[in-house]
Amino acid sequence: MFDIAIVGAGILGAMAAHHANQMGCNVLLLEAGHQPKGATGRNFGQVIASAMNQRWQGYARQSLGIYHHLVKSGVITAAPNGSLYLASDKTELKLLNERHRLNQQQGIASQYWSPTQCLEHVPTLNPSYSQGGLFCPDDLSVDSSEMIQCLIAHLANQQTINYRNSCSIAHVLPKKSHTQLTSASGETFYARHALICQGHLLHQLYSAQLPLDGFKLCKLQMLELTPSNAINLCGNLLTGRSIRRYGNFSDCPSFSELLPMNDEAEKLGIHLLIKQTKTGNIIIGDSHEYSDPSHSASLDFAIHQRTNEIILNLFAGTMAIEKYRIHKYWNGYYAEHRDGVFAKTLAPLIHCVTGVGGKGMTIGPALMQHAINDIFNDGKLKAVYP
Repeated sequence: MFDIAIVGAGILGAMAAHHANQMGCNVLLLEAGHQPKGATGRNFGQVIASAMNQRWQGYARQSLGIYHHLVKSGVITAAPNGSLYLASDKTELKLLNERHRLNQQQGIASQYWSPTQCLEHVPTLNPSYSQGGLFCPDDLSVDSSEMIQCLIAHLANQQTINYRNSCSIAHVLPKKSHTQLTSASGETFYARHALICQGHLLHQLYSAQLPLDGFKLCKLQMLELTPSNAINLCGNLLTGRSIRRYGNFSDCPSFSELLPMNDEAEKLGIHLLIKQTKTGNIIIGDSHEYSDPSHSASLDFAIHQRTNEIILNLFAGTMAIEKYRIHKYWNGYYAEHRDGVFAKTLAPLIHCVTGVGGKGMTIGPALMQHAINDIFNDGKLKAVYP
């Protein structure tokens, strides 16, 4: 009998297992695939506390501390290179200035940079794009696929954690004093608590108890480029379209002054992010295509070339990198809940955390620490986080 069985070994499930292990619990961690291939393995790997609004800022800062502890312990690697937001017009620049002043009041590190300082930091930046920037040194970048594999390998080596991959759970049943989980192959597991972290695959497990009207699914497109010449991009780069999208800037007094772009990129939900990999390649993207979870089939696996063309055009206007080849492109998927996260005890001893949207890498470690504490201290999840 396990203290807790966790279904899904993405960032939420793996961090839940980590925190449960820290509490001395006997943990069963179950992953349907050979390794996690959902949103956790398909994102930019940007841990950007600087992008979180006031509601999530505390969780983001706590998560940075958890990442730093795992790095110091040799479990994972992360690059502490920070994030640079680039303003493309005067209103975006005004927002960066206001955000910097708010950061100073809140004790959050940031630096307001001139166009020259931005160019010194990123020599391949197109000088005509940047009106100035805001550098946030606390943010991290990770190779998301590598990071989750390292974290799982660490968890699997713990005596109190049983990790099972290629184990798809078909049923979770509440019993009088425990839960029963049955795999698609007929294998049965027993645990005091069950925690479901199934990501965007909402329909596959315990779906009857999920209020799907509060969810939406998102499909994203990203590309990885190989530059012809060796370049160095320090940290996460976020453009003016990201300033318009991320919640931390909506707290600024002048946010309402931003005029809609009213272009094809905006209609496709594209806000250009740029990040360099360990190999020197550059990841760019992404787009956002939404669907009701009851019509998830409408989010197909097709790569839309027009979307890629628009992302590449935006990249060409931002960075002075003329020669490259496309190394690969792919889709990512996540579920997003209207409350920012869906965290609920669905039945006695059966809990679910999902619908975190695109902020899972940034707030997931702290979110799951609080969730695990609630499960073992109160017996159920809070209705609202944080």
